[in-house]
Amino acid sequence: MVTKFDPVVFCEMLNLAIIRHQLPFKFMEYERIRDAFTYMVFANRELKLVSRNTARANVIKIHEREKKKVMTVLHGVVVGLSMGRVGSSPSWVVTGSGQ
Repeated sequence: MVTKFDPVVFCEMLNLAIIRHQLPFKFMEYERIRDAFTYMVFANRELKLVSRNTARANVIKIHEREKKKVMTVLHGVVVGLSMGRVGSSPSWVVTGSGQ
């Protein structure tokens, strides 16, 4: 159970919801969403209203962070990968490993 509100955690959860549900950044400007956030800000002074530009910037940061994670994993697994054909069907050929 959560005992204290953390605005950073809330912001991350909101950004992940935008990504997960493929919400437009304009979502942050929907009238009732804005009303709900305004109410939350009034109730909790630690929370700041977020614009669609800020939401966009936050989502891009998350994308870059996750991309780095994937690239790190892929770099450790496969050094070379090439697309080729065996007969009439395409196939992947591993040319080396990161081990």
